[in-house]
Amino acid sequence: MKTTFRPVDLQKLTGISYRQIQYWGRTGFLRPSSLRRGRYHVYTFADAISVAVSMFLRGKKSDKNRYSIQKLRKVASELAGMLPEDITLLRNLLFLFFDEGFILLDTVAAELGRPLGIPKVSEGLAGKFRVFEVAPLYKRINELWPPKAIELPAPPINTTALGPLAVSVSERSSP
Repeated sequence: MKTTFRPVDLQKLTGISYRQIQYWGRTGFLRPSSLRRGRYHVYTFADAISVAVSMFLRGKKSDKNRYSIQKLRKVASELAGMLPEDITLLRNLLFLFFDEGFILLDTVAAELGRPLGIPKVSEGLAGKFRVFEVAPLYKRINELWPPKAIELPAPPINTTALGPLAVSVSERSSP
């Protein structure tokens, strides 16, 4: 599975424009996890989650529950300190965003060994928070960049161990 992303990869994965990634990097909203030679920006899966969450919360201009950039900065700074780098720990996360903050849940109960799924919400709480799942993002990465199968070289055939079955072509064709 792909674990590091260039800005163009983040664009494919989340739908954010390349210019927006550049702007967020310049303003300090989203900094790359590392810089390679030549100022080449490298983002991790945790960074991709931060971008996807920001895009999700920012919403469309017509969205009445759209987060302001100030709220997004607060969420992004909190996420930066919370998210582990281990992809196996990140892929099962679920965020519940409220007006005043968010709750981060792991949707797989380690003790039970089975997925819990999205919690049911009473009708009184419906619409009071927004739910973001990481699993579809993880799935999209595997669709865009399928894991490569490891090809092992074929073992050499030991013809001496085959005995009389290992007859060369020249021996068979001779009269």
